[in-house]
Amino acid sequence: RSQFRPHVSWIRNQIRYIKLCLKNERPWGGIRKLSKLKHLAQSNYVRSFINASKLECVELFEPINKSYLDLSKENIARGVSNEVLYNPAKGMHLTQQIIDANPNIKFTPLKGFTKTQLLEKIKNAKLYIDLGHHPGRDRLPREAVILGCCLISSRMGAAGNRHDLPIPEKYKFDHTNPNFVINTSAMIEAGLKRAHSIA
Repeated sequence: RSQFRPHVSWIRNQIRYIKLCLKNERPWGGIRKLSKLKHLAQSNYVRSFINASKLECVELFEPINKSYLDLSKENIARGVSNEVLYNPAKGMHLTQQIIDANPNIKFTPLKGFTKTQLLEKIKNAKLYIDLGHHPGRDRLPREAVILGCCLISSRMGAAGNRHDLPIPEKYKFDHTNPNFVINTSAMIEAGLKRAHSIA
């Protein structure tokens, strides 16, 4: 999956684009050079981007892993661990601001776990945060929610619309807001106290 982040800076995007073209991972001349190819869209966000470029696509939404679906049906206690999970592979510059502002809260990166350990970790946690850019219908937020985790996200990419990330807007935070850290921290504290009453 591309790590191209169009929200960072225009100059940085252009440099990345040129590098990817030199590696033959992007077409010179932009997306319209791909007009003869068939395109698949994994989210409303991607479909809108492709359509805006005057191209057609077929929606193909990836399902949630059966392991998570099976576990979600079991009559088990969830949300017993008073910690906040996050994906260290994305949005870390924003997540680190929240971690630094909340030294009294345990933040756990979802890294280095086996599939079984990951299932157990998510099942037992109260809250999952994803403050990075969402290039599509990201897997981890959906898996966390289906296992009973409360979710707090950014508004970047696919998270910015109600189709791809259908959670109440008050649980989505704008990183450009001067009160981003204060507001996000307050919601995290509320989420840990109320456990599964927010979703």
